[in-house]
Amino acid sequence: MIALGTAMSEALDRRVAGERPRTDLGEIAHLCALESLQTIACKEIPDLFGTLEEKTRRALRGLSEPGPFSVLARDFFSRLQRRTLSYFLGRVLPDHVGDQKRFQTLRDLMEFEKALDRHCWEASLIVQGYAAGWLSKAHSNDSLTETSAQGFAAYALEKICAELAQRRTLHA
Repeated sequence: MIALGTAMSEALDRRVAGERPRTDLGEIAHLCALESLQTIACKEIPDLFGTLEEKTRRALRGLSEPGPFSVLARDFFSRLQRRTLSYFLGRVLPDHVGDQKRFQTLRDLMEFEKALDRHCWEASLIVQGYAAGWLSKAHSNDSLTETSAQGFAAYALEKICAELAQRRTLHA
C-alpha cells in the first residue's frame, strides 16, 4: 500500500505542478486523499491470496462502484474537516490546558479531540448518500469528468457547511 500512496502522491504533484502556488488547504486535501484511499483500499485487501498488485487493482476497481465510493468520499471529507480544524486549533489549544483553563489535563484535551473526530465523522454522513447517487448518475450519463468531479467536491463541501450550520442552530 506504500507504493499506492507514493504513486498517488506523485500523480497529484504532477497534476498541480505549475498551475498555481501550493496552499496549506491544498496540502491538507492532498494528505487526506492519500490517507482515505489507503485506509479504504486496505480494507478491501483482507486475504493473503494472490499478488499484492492484483489485490490493489481489484480494491481500486471496487472504489468505482457507488457503495465503496461513498464510503471513500465520507472518509475523505471527514478527514478534511478534521485536519482543517486541527490546522487552526493546533495553534491555540495548548494555551488552554492547565489549572483554571478550559482543559484541566491533557486527558481532557484528548477527550475534546475524540469528540471533534466524532463530530467530523457524523457531519460527513450527508456526503455518503450524495456521493453514491452522484457516482451512479455520472456512470449512467457517462459524465464522469474532471469538471464533474470538481462540481461534486464543491457541492459536497456546500452540503457539509449546511449540515454544520443546521447543527449549530440545533445546539444554540
